[in-house]
Amino acid sequence: EEGKAPNGWQKGDVWPFLTSTGVLTDRVVPILALYGANASGKTNIIRALNCLLGIVRHGIENRYNPNKLNPKYSTTMFLLEFIKETTRFEYRLEYDGRRIVNERLRVFSEDGWRVVFSTGEHFSVDFIATSNYPVEKLKDFFRVECTSADGRQVRTWFDCVGRQYEALSQMVTKAYRACMDDISVYLTNDIEFVKGIERLAREMQSDQETAEERVAQFLRKFDLSIEGISIDSQEIPTDELAQFFEKG
Repeated sequence: EEGKAPNGWQKGDVWPFLTSTGVLTDRVVPILALYGANASGKTNIIRALNCLLGIVRHGIENRYNPNKLNPKYSTTMFLLEFIKETTRFEYRLEYDGRRIVNERLRVFSEDGWRVVFSTGEHFSVDFIATSNYPVEKLKDFFRVECTSADGRQVRTWFDCVGRQYEALSQMVTKAYRACMDDISVYLTNDIEFVKGIERLAREMQSDQETAEERVAQFLRKFDLSIEGISIDSQEIPTDELAQFFEKG
């Protein structure tokens, strides 16, 4: 975070940063571009974010990437700070090839950072505990949902509370959706058209037909003869499908 805003930034045509919370120290860049020479590490940043989201959603199995430049570090650590509406979060995850060493979600308030939950050496769920779901019951949830038979944490508590038991904590669910619904990572430019339409519909909070029309409006700027776009899904019997691939 920079210490001082450039002079006259509020009157500029292009803002170098935005603030969604009204707090000057919460300034974020509206658009970030990564550029550099080939093999300089640009793709690794995208892969790292994709790896983090995959661990949050599916666990650590087959997702450990050791530090090959400095093997003395036996764990990999991610730290993601993000803003959802007017709330500032920080999510930390450290893991190795066998277990999640520690996991933590914090929220920023007037009094500074406050821990929403943490696992590992300092297990804390006081922030999300209720009379119906006291700390001991949440510990049982954690043990059943997130640990292996030998007690190693192999799945994230973030996913367990944010998705499976989302009614437990609005704060965790809000942070989880900010990560899993608001962030899309594409490792290649080959995006399947149908999935792209479905994604656009979700982003627009509308149906597929509205998303199709949005794409058609864009394409008409390049080709006036385009009348519209429609997607028709049909189920192909197994025997016909086999014949199709044989012909191909």
